[in-house]
Amino acid sequence: MKKELSRWGVRCVCTALAAVTILGTSAQAVFAASPAGRDPVQPATVEPKAEEFQYYYRIYNGTLQIRVWSMTYCRWVTDWMDYDEFYDL
Repeated sequence: MKKELSRWGVRCVCTALAAVTILGTSAQAVFAASPAGRDPVQPATVEPKAEEFQYYYRIYNGTLQIRVWSMTYCRWVTDWMDYDEFYDL
């Protein structure tokens, strides 16, 4: 049984080496396509994006309050403040 396994292993290794040798591809130069149809010589332009916010509300001592979370920078933008004060700004 050990001879059969060792022969099988040798056959697998020889087959794999033959396949790599026969089917191996050579490296060829490929021209890269420019992203989004841009000219590769000119640098890409910067496109600014708007910061995204998420608003959280709570009722504290009977007063509606609001707090703003920046989804872009993952941090609080404001402290808890009364809803009326926030929209008077």
